[in-house]
Amino acid sequence: MSDKTWHPYTQPPDDTRSVMLRFGDNDERAVVGFCSKKYNAYAMSEQSESQFRFVHPTHWRELTEEER
Repeated sequence: MSDKTWHPYTQPPDDTRSVMLRFGDNDERAVVGFCSKKYNAYAMSEQSESQFRFVHPTHWRELTEEER
């Protein structure tokens, strides 16, 4: 999927996968992160998840083909 629609963090993806995370209103500073369904939280990677290092984005969106 290459949709660039931002979703609120409170409506996470329906499964565990990498997504683009935004922290605040600046789309240009968005980074690739990871949505963990196991912990119902966001992390920067699977390794971060295993170390319980979670982040708190304001929004998320699907990765585009170029970002994969």
